[in-house]
Amino acid sequence: MRLADISDWFALRPHLVHPWAFLRLRKNPSKEPFVDVPLKDGGSVRLRSFEQDRHVFHRIFARDEYRLNGFAPGALDTVVDIGGHIGTFSLRASYAAKRVLAFEPTRDSFELLRRNTSHRPNVTAFNKAVAGRRGTLKLILGKNPSRNSLYPPDYEPNKGEVEVEALTLAEIFEEHKIERCAYLKVDCEGAEYDILYAAPLDLLRRIERIGMEYHPVGKGPPEWKGEALAARLREAGHEIEMIPSKRHEGEGMMYTKLRS
Repeated sequence: MRLADISDWFALRPHLVHPWAFLRLRKNPSKEPFVDVPLKDGGSVRLRSFEQDRHVFHRIFARDEYRLNGFAPGALDTVVDIGGHIGTFSLRASYAAKRVLAFEPTRDSFELLRRNTSHRPNVTAFNKAVAGRRGTLKLILGKNPSRNSLYPPDYEPNKGEVEVEALTLAEIFEEHKIERCAYLKVDCEGAEYDILYAAPLDLLRRIERIGMEYHPVGKGPPEWKGEALAARLREAGHEIEMIPSKRHEGEGMMYTKLRS
C-alpha cells in the first residue's frame, strides 16, 4: 500500500461511504457503463466508464485541486462553476457555499451534473456554455468527453460538433444578482481567455478567488496564453499563483485571490 493511497483515504473519508472502494475503482475500473459512488450525505456520484470521470473526482475530492479544504459550511457566498462537467466541483463546493451556479454545455455531462447534485439544494445547474459573447456557438466534441471545447487545440482529435447556447460572465452576474462572487472555478478547455478578457475589470474586481485550468488554444490571439491572462487579472487586483503542467506545454493551474 502506498503512502499516497493512505493520504487519499483520509481525504475521502469525510465524503465517501467506502473510500477504499473508490480507490480500487480508480485503478481497476468496472466494466459497467456507470458506477455510483455513495456519499455520506445520502447522495451518490454517478461516474461513467471514462477514465477522466474517475480522475477528476480523485483530483477534486482526494487531492483538493481547487483548494476548498478549510472553508466552513456557508463560508462562501456565491460560487460559479464554468465547465461543470458531471458536477464534481459543484458538489464539493456545495459543502462550503451558500449557492453554487454550474454551467455545462454538453448534454450528457449536464444530465450527470444535474443528477449528481440533485440532493444538494444550493446547487443550480444550467445547460449552457459561457463565452465572450452571447449566442449560439459551435462546441467541438472531443474523443475524450472531458475535452469538448469552443476553442480546441490543434492537436486534439475530435468527433464532430454541436450547437450550444452561450452567455457571458457579465450576464451571469446580472441575471443572478451577484454582487460578489466568492469563488469562480473555470475549466472550459480554452474558452477561459474569451470569457475573462471579455469581462470588464470592474466585474473581475468583484470576484474574490479564481481557481482555473488554462490551456493552449490552436487558433487564438497571441494574448490567449496563461501568462498574458495572469497579467490581465493582476490589473484587476488579483494576486496570482501559476502551476504549469509537467506533461503539457502551455497548460496548468492558476489560482488567484483579490488583494484586500
